Amino acid sequence: MQALVSVNVLAYNHKPYLKGCIEAVLAQTYPNIELIVMDNNSSDGSAELVKEEFPSVTLLENGRNLGYSGGHNRAIRMSRSPYFMPLNPDVFLTPTFIEEMVNAAEQDDRIGAVSGKLLKIEFNEGQWIETGLLDSTGLVLRKNRKNYERGHGEPDDGRYSNEEFVFGAFGAAPLYKREMLEDVRIGDEYFDEDFFAYREEVDLAWRAQLRGWRSLYTPKAVAYHVRSYSPATRKQQPRFLRQLQFRNRYLLMFKNDSWRNVLRHAPYILGFEVLALGYVLLREPYLLWGYWDALRLLPKMMQKRRAIQSRKLVSDSYILEWFV
Repeated sequence: MQALVSVNVLAYNHKPYLKGCIEAVLAQTYPNIELIVMDNNSSDGSAELVKEEFPSVTLLENGRNLGYSGGHNRAIRMSRSPYFMPLNPDVFLTPTFIEEMVNAAEQDDRIGAVSGKLLKIEFNEGQWIETGLLDSTGLVLRKNRKNYERGHGEPDDGRYSNEEFVFGAFGAAPLYKREMLEDVRIGDEYFDEDFFAYREEVDLAWRAQLRGWRSLYTPKAVAYHVRSYSPATRKQQPRFLRQLQFRNRYLLMFKNDSWRNVLRHAPYILGFEVLALGYVLLREPYLLWGYWDALRLLPKMMQKRRAIQSRKLVSDSYILEWFV
């Protein structure tokens, strides 16, 4: 019997994508999948669509929006499977996606996360429009502590065609081993619920790296991603989400970074901070809230930091190698 994979589709006003996303999960070649659809208090009829179109699928309705972190944490806690896959509703899996992800994960006991090849698509009136561009082949951290998706926006022309280790798995469709999730959780949180949305999978990846877990990219697992948030669409997003995206970079550093590595990369970090502050003051002053809220959360982050750093198994030099 192949290991059970729990897939949690987390929806918040994603009705246009939801049917196709669920159908793609139900069409997987992997034979042992538990599908959960969790609705984060949508107002667009997402939950009603699931009830009408997929009555046999487990639907959980939250009374309020728990964000990415809270929604997926709830599903992780209620599931008991060896593998857990958080899935964005604007991701459409090819039929062998989960099978290939599990095959990659089982290559080595220390592989705690797997990232597939996500291709960027546009979505119009229920139809995919392929762009020929990559969306993500795994997470990368720059020396200035900005994360980005490896390969994002580049042509899908055969590059990134080999399996290789990456810093972490992109949060739209990663596969996590339960053993790794339990090993890196802080209290009862797997994803940090103070993040709410954005960079929470980067935080999880960083904690996993500190514990000696590895993250593998496999090009054999292919999916298509609409991606509602990107540098190109950033200004179309609600201000609150942009504030979270800005703030959470600091929470990442507060919790996971080492003072030694910060000092080594001080020119990159300080250079970015000067440019970021100038941009905020001139273009988006409402992002100043991010500085304030990061400082407000600093005592809580330091408490989490002590728990993380006390269990660290790798050297600062090892982590330093992941910054580009």
